[in-house]
Amino acid sequence: MSIGASARNAIVALVLAATASAAQAAVVFTESGMGSLVDGVVGAGADVHMFTIDTPGIYEASIVDLASLDDEFSSAFSKLKLAVKQLGTSGGMFGQAGLSPLPPSFTFEVDHPGSFAALVTSAIRGCGEFGFYEIDITQIAAIPEPGVWLMMLAGLLTLTARYVKVNRGRTALSAL
Repeated sequence: MSIGASARNAIVALVLAATASAAQAAVVFTESGMGSLVDGVVGAGADVHMFTIDTPGIYEASIVDLASLDDEFSSAFSKLKLAVKQLGTSGGMFGQAGLSPLPPSFTFEVDHPGSFAALVTSAIRGCGEFGFYEIDITQIAAIPEPGVWLMMLAGLLTLTARYVKVNRGRTALSAL
């Protein structure tokens, strides 16, 4: 195997290794909660779940009414809504998910790591009933670190230089 082929294989391996970690979804936060309605009083109508995100990237927030998953113990929610906000910032909520007409999930982009709050509002159908939900925050695409960008750029420049060198050799041979 020539040195050029070895270098090319090494660069391809580095680029694949760098992008493979970004392609895998990672669950950042999962938590369950409960809503109840006893004698007309909502027991847990609004819950705040705190979590931390350490890596910039694109995330998905979703909420599931566990009664919809064939749970015979709990009652279905008549209202179930999830919103996510980064703490310490002046911006609004990233998005909302929940029961119809809201979508079951939404995506949001995190530029700066920090603390976040997931706010869940709920209401139960019927008196004396309990409902359970689960929220998931999942990283679906990481923003590559500067070192990864540098490695990919170095690989691209090496491949370009190799291509130019091969084409110059062909041009010189055709001139003879």
